Amino acid sequence: MHRRVLVTGAGSGFGLATACLLASLRFDVIGLVPDESEREALLTAAAERQVSVETIVADLSDPKQRAGLVSELKLWGVVNNAGYIGAGQVREVSLDDARRQMETMVLAPVDLVHQALPWMLEHRQGRIVNVTSSAVHSSTPLTGWYSACKAALRQLNDSLRVELVGCGVDVIDIEPGGYRTGIWERAIGELKDRRTVTSRIDVYDRAICRVGSAQSRMGDPAEVAFAVADVLTAGRPPRHKRIGPGADFLRLADRVVPDRVWDKAVAAVSGL
Repeated sequence: MHRRVLVTGAGSGFGLATACLLASLRFDVIGLVPDESEREALLTAAAERQVSVETIVADLSDPKQRAGLVSELKLWGVVNNAGYIGAGQVREVSLDDARRQMETMVLAPVDLVHQALPWMLEHRQGRIVNVTSSAVHSSTPLTGWYSACKAALRQLNDSLRVELVGCGVDVIDIEPGGYRTGIWERAIGELKDRRTVTSRIDVYDRAICRVGSAQSRMGDPAEVAFAVADVLTAGRPPRHKRIGPGADFLRLADRVVPDRVWDKAVAAVSGL
């Protein structure tokens, strides 16, 4: 049986690397991308690797575009990866922007799972992989909405996993640390945009410098693609898979560092 897998956010970063790797492993891959430029990026990358992928262009933040989008595709696997940081102080991110981010990173993944599950349950097989983040364990200034979205997706992941026990469908959470992807360039752009309306320009300037310098120490996104491939091919996949720079540290810090100590340290680094 050909195993058809949907990968969201497949036009760059983790999603692009994952789509191409899974195609090389003979999965039937459908890459979901937000626009034609990312579709071309995925198709070009696939051609360079001499693999074949299908594509769907849709804005995941729009419920109308998501309606019935994958319900007839007979998906064996769903990899929910699409997302962005939405960088800015919580009080300076508009609620419209926050809603759009929640639609993309929380409601859209659940919507796609709703559409894919009937076929999976009928055939008693399938894998759902939600790519969250090490940020689920500890949020930092200017990334509050991103952390909130990832934390919500992780909690939904855990509930769904238990609800599907015995149904033949595995649900896995991947928690990457810091990796070099286009998400950081977009974050810098978001910070620069909101810098023009903030009363704390110094905090934004420091964040822009910190993000720029940190990228040289980040990991290769191909590592996350291999992690996704591992859980899709494992006989008994893990419930959670943490990978990359900072992933274990943030989880440990959340457990052992007192909140007051953590808050002071993060505020000092952020210039607050």
